[in-house]
Amino acid sequence: MPDRRKTHSRQALRGLTLFLALLAGPVAAQAEDCAGTLDLSEGAPGQIALALRLPCDPYAAVALSYGPIRFVEETGIDGQLDLTLPHLAGISRLSLTSADRVFSADVPVSDSAVAFIALDWAQPVDAVRLSSGDAAAQPMGFPGGLPRARVLPVTGQPVHLDLPVTETTCGKELSLRLHRANSPAVALTVNLPSCDRNGETLRLTLDPAG
Repeated sequence: MPDRRKTHSRQALRGLTLFLALLAGPVAAQAEDCAGTLDLSEGAPGQIALALRLPCDPYAAVALSYGPIRFVEETGIDGQLDLTLPHLAGISRLSLTSADRVFSADVPVSDSAVAFIALDWAQPVDAVRLSSGDAAAQPMGFPGGLPRARVLPVTGQPVHLDLPVTETTCGKELSLRLHRANSPAVALTVNLPSCDRNGETLRLTLDPAG
């Protein structure tokens, strides 16, 4: 005659195993869904389309390195981040970090990539303007996030860096990094005029060719 206690123990063990499997299924599926994806593709001529999907991370800070150029963006309420980036000559890799996850992708190869000059900085200064003729630099970075960047295609005309003197910037030292196509980053330190010159603008001319 079979031992009923052993039979009941085996049945309880099978029931527990089934319960744990059912419990682990949704958890594993959720972990896979939350893993996130990064897609980098060629957009309109001279542009790159970035699509980041972090479905479990709304309003998450995203630190980007577009080649050597660094800036911070933020996902939306749905955990998505869509950016249109200029296609820059000499940059072949883009990487980003959000929380403990790191993504990277190769920049598509294209004849439409342009020579450029760019700045990035990690101080809380908003009014950094980079221009050449009538062309203004594209701002990169979520408002309030640091670092931020400005990227400007090189047109052959002089490039100007304009720094308005305000109550929050007067008398301060601003540290930036200057980037040019196919060249290493260069540290740039600018001392803003004293506060008795509030309302003025400090203009510097930069050599796009280095």
